[in-house]
Amino acid sequence: MAAPSVTVGLTTINTAETTTGWSNITGGGALNNEGDYYVQGSFSVSRTVSNTLRGFQYTAGSHTFAADEHAYIWLYLTGYPAADTTANGGVRMYLSDGGTTNRKEFYVDGNENLTGG
Repeated sequence: MAAPSVTVGLTTINTAETTTGWSNITGGGALNNEGDYYVQGSFSVSRTVSNTLRGFQYTAGSHTFAADEHAYIWLYLTGYPAADTTANGGVRMYLSDGGTTNRKEFYVDGNENLTGG
């Protein structure tokens, strides 16, 4: 049997280095360019965490995912005690077609996973 071949052809949709194209989903603090915590470049988009549902979103424009494509999203939370549990949607991400009816929400983390604090 031949060894499988994996090709990594990542396409950057947004680096989240500026707040351009990002907007609040719910109330709370304004979006900021965070200079202390980021994956690449010099900044990342950030906002205040609390024990109420808050978030922000990026509008990707006309990008369409093909059936065999995946989305990789990096999240970092410094306020774990303020987040809810994973089961209750503590840290979540969602993908949508830009509307509110064709979207999928994923609960990815929560305060029960806090380590060292």
